Amino acid sequence: MSAASQLDALLSAHWPGPLGMFDRLDSPIGLAFLARYPTPVSASRLTAARLGAFLRRNSYSGKKPPEELLARLGQAPKPTGCLDESTLTGLVNAHVNQLRALLAILKELNHTIAVAVEAHPYAGLFAPMPRIGGLNLAQVVGEVGPILERAENAAQVAAEVGVAPVTHESGTRRSVVFRMAVNHHARQAMTVFADNSRHADEWAAGLYADARARGKRHPHAIRILARAWIRVMWQCWKTNTAYDPSRPRQQKWRPAEWCTAGALLMGVS
Repeated sequence: MSAASQLDALLSAHWPGPLGMFDRLDSPIGLAFLARYPTPVSASRLTAARLGAFLRRNSYSGKKPPEELLARLGQAPKPTGCLDESTLTGLVNAHVNQLRALLAILKELNHTIAVAVEAHPYAGLFAPMPRIGGLNLAQVVGEVGPILERAENAAQVAAEVGVAPVTHESGTRRSVVFRMAVNHHARQAMTVFADNSRHADEWAAGLYADARARGKRHPHAIRILARAWIRVMWQCWKTNTAYDPSRPRQQKWRPAEWCTAGALLMGVS
């Protein structure tokens, strides 16, 4: 988020202390700290006891003791800028207010997306897939879904999504290269899902590891895994049945066995 980067740049020059205190500067606790202590002078009398009281008032859940956070604050490099107290206070507060407004908007948008995805007639087909997540599920349904609807087979889907290579042949010459003319949003949605899935699914982890063992670089191995998931999605989509993570799977996939036979959606039997 560019607004967070702008605040980071301001603090790096004039108030580096808060940058290393919390996991994220644009978190509620990070913004609350800056709103209360926008300058080095405002935090000059901060003690562990006062910081502990501040953390309790703001429901801090980072599990770092106030002594550790205060030590981080004190170990920060000295500021290189020379803005006066009132100017720096005004600038920090302006950035904090901007970020709070943007985060509120993002929270509302995420809720809207979640509601829309839940209501989508096909979201339930892919929701059980490992680590697909709400936002990634929305991307898959929105970007890959239309391709699934018009495609004639899973190979066409993989090609349009961009997780299958393209072959050039001329006479006796043949080359297999990275596919450029694709739906880039769909490719991102599928590769993000594939990458996440290997951390929660033994079959996906096996396919990825096998590709790496054959000398494939990480992006190539992820595309190979994404191509395998597209074959599964194709079967679930065309039969209108939800993916069933409990079904036993082998390294040689059998997509017809990967969907819940009794979980037909939309009243289709």
